[in-house]
Amino acid sequence: SGDLFTANTQYLGRQLEELKCPEERLEIIPMPIDTDYFRPPETRNNNKPVIILSVGRLVKWKGHEYGIRAAHELLKNNIELEYHIIGDGEERASLSGLAHELGIQDKVFLHGAKTQSEILSFLKSSDIFLMTSTYDATGRRETQGIVTGEAQACGLPVVAFRSGGVPYTIVEEETGFLSAENDYKGLANSLRVLILDEEKRSEAGVNARRFVEENFSLKVISERWKEQYSMLLER
Repeated sequence: SGDLFTANTQYLGRQLEELKCPEERLEIIPMPIDTDYFRPPETRNNNKPVIILSVGRLVKWKGHEYGIRAAHELLKNNIELEYHIIGDGEERASLSGLAHELGIQDKVFLHGAKTQSEILSFLKSSDIFLMTSTYDATGRRETQGIVTGEAQACGLPVVAFRSGGVPYTIVEEETGFLSAENDYKGLANSLRVLILDEEKRSEAGVNARRFVEENFSLKVISERWKEQYSMLLER
């Protein structure tokens, strides 16, 4: 019965349409990214080993297990890296145990919860962002995954699962790479490309920053909302 309905990605939009939301009154308007706050460092160090970062609560459907398994796939093939995970939750002991079981506990760092400014510092000092979110027993998935936008705004390429609304937040093979849900070997293959090809990694990071500025910045999204409110008032 409303005049306007909004969803942050096409993924959520389709769910609304399944609930009989009128297509002609549905607009896709993403959550914005503060591109003035989330910015690349003035100079990015080419870390040796490459630093991979994930940010998210340590709960099952955030999929950090797959990130650790992907890191193991690379490390056992002599590709050097460090994997840093920010977040806390019920899966922390299990994830720590998995790292020890795989023998990579000296390469996987569970930092716990951090402030936004601390997360920004991690983003600026990392090389690749790994988005491991998948789904839970009820089928719940990320509808956008705001952190992928924040990472790209900081000039990081993103490797992620093709899950929920996440694919709509990157440009595949330009700002990052996607794999099938729960396919940690697919994640590892994408990470391998970016780790071994420094030029591709740098180019993807530049593309990522531009993509977020053009599609998710506060300025762009504010204009989208202004346009929608103006149209409503003119009806």
